[in-house]
Amino acid sequence: MTSRDLSEFYVSRAGRINPWCKPCYREWHRNRYQTASTEAHDAPRPCSWCGLVYAPKQRCASKYCSTRCKDSSRNAAAAEARLAAKPIRICRHCAVSIPPEKIITAAFCSTKCSDAAHGVTRKMRKRGSDPNLGLISRAEIADRDGWRCGLCRRKVDSAKAWPDPMCASIDHVLPLARGGDNSAANLQLAHLRCNLSKRADGQDQLRLF
Repeated sequence: MTSRDLSEFYVSRAGRINPWCKPCYREWHRNRYQTASTEAHDAPRPCSWCGLVYAPKQRCASKYCSTRCKDSSRNAAAAEARLAAKPIRICRHCAVSIPPEKIITAAFCSTKCSDAAHGVTRKMRKRGSDPNLGLISRAEIADRDGWRCGLCRRKVDSAKAWPDPMCASIDHVLPLARGGDNSAANLQLAHLRCNLSKRADGQDQLRLF
């Protein structure tokens, strides 16, 4: 076969020669994909992202009506994968799971829990004359005590919230007025009702809801 004859055929990088000449191969290729396009790809369809019904271009099997919808779908899938990869985190106040949408350094599940924990910690610092007192974590103390009231020894339901009398609270084993401090060893979990009863007996306590 001469070089002129060879120019009429497609040659792969590996040196293999297509058995069809270029005009015949182009015609076969054109008919093949035109038929497939007519049968499978030209029917109107809803966009997988926005739901808009559109007529796709020939030889286009895309599920999206536009590049914008395709990019939006891909970005949403990537964001969902990032959220699924985040480790499970527990709120330091109420002990429920922190929503994965929150930043990785979030310590509380909501602004309400954050405000409650920081507000009582500020009171403890003031009453205990301890300006360097770290943040008090009700969940950590509750886990340490096995979610059992230190006064009545019954279980404390973590799902109950203030002002439910059976919700979780923290009191001082030895009241601050009697020389107690804010160390973890002097704090215990208690039902709100039990905590209030102890205060009614004349023992000054600070409650963390």
